[in-house]
Amino acid sequence: METTANQVLIVDDEPEMCFLLSDILRDEGCAVGTAYSGEQALAKMEAQEFAVVITDLNMKGMPGMTLLKEIKRLHPETNVIIMTAFGSIESAIEAMKQGAFDYVMKPVKSEEIVLTTQKAVREASLRRELQWLRRAVEKEYSFSQILGKSKPMQAVFELIRRITPSPSSVLITGLQQPARPGALHSCQLRRHSRKSSGVRDVRAHEGLLHRRQGGPPGPLRRGAGRDLVPRRDQRATNQSPG
Repeated sequence: METTANQVLIVDDEPEMCFLLSDILRDEGCAVGTAYSGEQALAKMEAQEFAVVITDLNMKGMPGMTLLKEIKRLHPETNVIIMTAFGSIESAIEAMKQGAFDYVMKPVKSEEIVLTTQKAVREASLRRELQWLRRAVEKEYSFSQILGKSKPMQAVFELIRRITPSPSSVLITGLQQPARPGALHSCQLRRHSRKSSGVRDVRAHEGLLHRRQGGPPGPLRRGAGRDLVPRRDQRATNQSPG
């Protein structure tokens, strides 16, 4: 399927409106296609990928609301801008609830449609880049990058799959093996969550903890009514002059 970052499809059952908007957006550097019905728009989207679709809400045949729902079902990555008449503001709000990127009022102002379209194209481009980065991370830190077919390693893989849906933070301990937290990060990215993953690798902070504590802690001695004190620190205290 052909892909163009600034490809825009205009859908309206009035050819004059399609021609007018096409001229405005082409002057701004957009690659513009037109369709005169919802059915024709969906057919064009099967052959070509569009970053943004601008559609009238009230059209003959397939209504704009139905077209919006079909686009979000078949092409969820495409941003949809709704054009609506002044008296249909409630329908425009409903369209936003159904996944529309934004709406503009008719008669359309050239400056408004240009700014709204540019914003929609930019957002679609950023989302496409994010999807590319996610695929790159998945490839780099997938389970296939971790050597090990033993039962203990398979148990680790299964544990990662089980905790991936959880919103809780994950504490990783043990010998340093970067692929292990990487695989967990990769699984969490596949959830397409906007929140940052809660993976915490305590090994990265061990040196800092040791420095703040005066070196790796020694064996602990529990004294009656006293705090836990490293035994080597206790010996140094006993040998100091009274």
